[in-house]
Amino acid sequence: MTVDSGEQSVVDDLRHALKHLADEYLPGMDVTELGALSVELTESRRQLDGVIAAVVAEAARAGVPASVGQRTMAQYIASRTHERPAVIRADERVGRWVSSLRLIEEAMLDGRLSRQHTDHLRRLENIRVAMAMQRDQHLFVEWARDLEWKSFENACAYWLKVNDQDGPEPDDEEAINTFNVRRLPDGRVRGTFDLDPVTGEIVMQQIGVEENALFNEDQENGIPRTVPQRRAKAFANLVRRGANRSTESAKPLIHVVMSLKVLQNAIAQMAKDPQEQDFTSVLDPSDPDGRCELIDGTPIHPKYALVLLMQARVRRQVLTAKNVTLEASYETRLFPDWMHYIRLVESRGQCAAAGCDAHHSWLHKDHRQPRSKQGPTALDNLDPLCRPDNHFKSDGPPLPGRS
Repeated sequence: MTVDSGEQSVVDDLRHALKHLADEYLPGMDVTELGALSVELTESRRQLDGVIAAVVAEAARAGVPASVGQRTMAQYIASRTHERPAVIRADERVGRWVSSLRLIEEAMLDGRLSRQHTDHLRRLENIRVAMAMQRDQHLFVEWARDLEWKSFENACAYWLKVNDQDGPEPDDEEAINTFNVRRLPDGRVRGTFDLDPVTGEIVMQQIGVEENALFNEDQENGIPRTVPQRRAKAFANLVRRGANRSTESAKPLIHVVMSLKVLQNAIAQMAKDPQEQDFTSVLDPSDPDGRCELIDGTPIHPKYALVLLMQARVRRQVLTAKNVTLEASYETRLFPDWMHYIRLVESRGQCAAAGCDAHHSWLHKDHRQPRSKQGPTALDNLDPLCRPDNHFKSDGPPLPGRS
């Protein structure tokens, strides 16, 4: 890829600029400049990733590998760069896929959609939703612009529930729950599992609670465990305790958020012929009346909620159109659990510090205005905050996302 004859290639210009930035400009930058540059370079990487995918796909269509006696673009590029072929194949798949979705392709090429966003959308597509995806491209671009990653995933999952009416129902999802383990030649064991949303939430919540306890233990004892190591230890602890139990353990606490409108529709559908049932058309992630989800915002099929309601305690919570709970307060020094769950419902289980992806089982009940500064123990002064951010806030500047 070159510009006018005699001028340096665009790629060489880019490499030179990046090297100049790292070698000459970077060491003299202050904290504010480094922060701004981190954001700008991440946004630029989005655009570069999009261009790479488009170029690789176009090169494959043009027959570049065959012109030099090679079979695929993965072979062609890997033999010249020593890059992992799977990465190149992924670039080509994305580039080919977006070529039929004009708005998504434009957003990827100008950096409004990252490769992660585009990969996620590509995995959503199937033959049943292809036309709906063409129609709703603008929605995906808007969600990527306006929503943090977890909220983007949840919005896409709601979209799939509504538009893939012939997709797997809860009975089918339960049947395809899988858990595979195998022993490696060196004696280590490797496993994978694929679970329905409710079963998966039970597993994640129990591991999250155990992982949090291990985190506290590591902090106190100075144990330098990584997150994956801690998670593996948490999983092993749960299995070990379960194997030693002789009696049935208590049922895990699972929170499901289901609007009255969705509940009434689900009950009405149960009376219909199975061929005429429509449980998901009323689902809408942006409307409090259209929610049926786990407490972290992960959408679930209303049939799951109906089953859980048979053995659940029901808590009434009134939300405004902007997903804000009407005022509630409690005169005590510590926030009660019910108040904490109200905030988790509103925030969809996300930490109050913007950009944090801590699991909701890690979140503390935090006084936004500290108790030491006469902050009330009231709903409008409560934020769900993960332990690291809760500790950091007293030493650092105000956390992003908090007023």
